[in-house]
Amino acid sequence: MKKNCIRFAALALFASLASGVATAEDTKQAANDSQAKMVTTTQIVGASIYNANDEAITTVDDIVMSQDGKVMYLLAGVGGFAGVGESQIAIPVKAVNCECRMTEEDTKECRMTASITAEKLQAAPKIESDSYSELNNQSWISQNNSHFSVDSVQDAKKGNLMQFSKLNDVMAKCSQGKECGQVDDFVIDPANHQVKYVILGRGGALSIGETYTPVPFAALEVSENDDNEVQVSINQTSKVLKSLPKVTAGGYNELENENVREMIEETFEK
Repeated sequence: MKKNCIRFAALALFASLASGVATAEDTKQAANDSQAKMVTTTQIVGASIYNANDEAITTVDDIVMSQDGKVMYLLAGVGGFAGVGESQIAIPVKAVNCECRMTEEDTKECRMTASITAEKLQAAPKIESDSYSELNNQSWISQNNSHFSVDSVQDAKKGNLMQFSKLNDVMAKCSQGKECGQVDDFVIDPANHQVKYVILGRGGALSIGETYTPVPFAALEVSENDDNEVQVSINQTSKVLKSLPKVTAGGYNELENENVREMIEETFEK
């Protein structure tokens, strides 16, 4: 998902809370832990996956999710050299562990690991088709699950999967066909691998002066036109979207605030 990441508070904090005493440092650590709970697709795509020996064994190329926003696979390349001659594989998200932490500079760092050797990763079932039809083939899915030692990932159902790369930079249309911002990022809840929010970017030039608005993933309607181009629509007016809270690029930490999340959710429940 740049992941299905959960970071628990330090044991020292639990001890201090148990005694009823929390130091300033403990409080800061708790805040950092809260901010590290969510992860974005831009923190996942392009990041390395490491094995138990702390060796980078592959890099995430894309994220595959269901129509309802459940992250299913991390697409990655194996073999080849410098990206040339690579074969693509689909790593079940259940086979990858991700831990995030907030640094002293208040930036989020995430690290993905998998209990698999580089050799076994190379031997994973390959995706040969340009349309990724393997991900809708139950026999291929079962073989892939077995290779990565995970239980069922999904039932094969044609057309029920989406790639982040196909949605990224697509201009979303609000009600009455007005443009309301392009899809810049997804925010994922690592506890259940669910995409919770879509980040819409609007205004600015070369990302300078651009504003970012979080919209519940459930509010999106994704379709394809006759030219197989992805279209994204939101059943809400541009005026309402402009009134939503804005978030800061880099981690969208404002979404860790429960009041901000409630304001967003209530807007789309009306």
